[in-house]
Amino acid sequence: MRGIGFGCFLETSRGFPVEGAEIRFAESGRIELRVGTESNGQGHETTYIDLVSERLGVEADLLTTSKRIL
Repeated sequence: MRGIGFGCFLETSRGFPVEGAEIRFAESGRIELRVGTESNGQGHETTYIDLVSERLGVEADLLTTSKRIL
């Protein structure tokens, strides 16, 4: 048999149905980033920490991330 074929497949890699972000400042000086995105191995946590560290002018070592449904 000969002919022309076409196949298509899409697999989504999203986590929660809605996304958001929240920054919490602890009395200890630590900063927690609560994000609604799911990590899929592309370095989201590192990118979030770098962005917030730069914008707030704080050391990246003070920041942590956690996944939360927002």
